[in-house]
Amino acid sequence: MAVGRTSLWKMVLVPPAVGLLLLGHGAIWLLWLLILLTPLVWKGTWRWRWTALLLSPIAVAVLAFSGGVLSFALGRATYEGYGLPTPEYWNLEPITRAPRWNGGCVMFGHELLTAIPNNAGIDAMGSVFGRMPSAYDGPYPSRAATKEIVESAREQLTLDELQRGTGLVGGIRIALDPRALRALDVQRRPGDRPASVAAALLGERLLVLGETGRGWRLNHVVDLRSQQVVANYGDSVD
Repeated sequence: MAVGRTSLWKMVLVPPAVGLLLLGHGAIWLLWLLILLTPLVWKGTWRWRWTALLLSPIAVAVLAFSGGVLSFALGRATYEGYGLPTPEYWNLEPITRAPRWNGGCVMFGHELLTAIPNNAGIDAMGSVFGRMPSAYDGPYPSRAATKEIVESAREQLTLDELQRGTGLVGGIRIALDPRALRALDVQRRPGDRPASVAAALLGERLLVLGETGRGWRLNHVVDLRSQQVVANYGDSVD
């Protein structure tokens, strides 16, 4: 039985589209199951079935790229990555100001067709429009500037003071919400929380924190309006 052009595109696009929706709910293996089985059970000649099977992975990448473009336009884009992240991995991307997500060390095999095109779509939009809508729009100090601010900081705050909002920096009461404090904890080595951190303000919006642990130093830049960690800069200490 011959297959019309409309039916072919249904075979090519429907399984990846449904599979990508399922990816958002953790059903990763169903993506490949849909891609592999749907063209084979669809009515039609084997020529059309194999054509759909070969085009489906390309359709996944195109849909993932389109998802990155759409999420950027909606102000919800997130870069996707895998592997063991360094503290600086979590920095907002300087141009788009989009945050990052990391799936950890376990890879499922779909990343080439999902994560990379998604990130490419965000970068493409950033190259044209710059900052993502509703993303952080304040200053973005460099590693050197942040280090200089920390080294000249005069106040020391404990993490309890940051949590309770009882610490003062330049006469201004500073408080970080649980989300920001958790984001800072992620950067530290397990069980290595500093007793206090150097604290300084950059303008009226950014809080710059510097902490030293066993063999490492971390400087953080936090947006006090959104309670979002803008950047982390890590260095080893002899």
